Amino acid sequence: MQFNSFHPSPITRKEIELQAVEVPSVIILGKPFLVRLNLMNQTDRILGPFEVWLSESDLDDAKAVLVNGLQTMALVQVESFSSSEFQLNLIATKLGVQKITGITLFDMREKRTYGSLLDLEIFVASD
Repeated sequence: MQFNSFHPSPITRKEIELQAVEVPSVIILGKPFLVRLNLMNQTDRILGPFEVWLSESDLDDAKAVLVNGLQTMALVQVESFSSSEFQLNLIATKLGVQKITGITLFDMREKRTYGSLLDLEIFVASD
């Protein structure tokens, strides 16, 4: 006789959360724009320092939004149950409704990657 043991899925809570604080209402094709983000540490320990970048996971489809400038940005550590704001300098390469996807954080101390934290929808207009 064979028994299947039932193992409930562990409850996972987010250790970090990323929120958009400020996104321009008008984004012009080919012109740099800044997105202000808030990184929240929801643990009882210090996390970071971090590196942040846009993932190139969807190489088969040319990205509609790219980083303008340095491809990887360094962020300071974030104290327990606190947050830190930073800006990404981006540039849109396609017109219309687009998504900013693939924002990836890497905790350099814990050697841990946090991916797909936030997808933002934007509208890109011509000049």
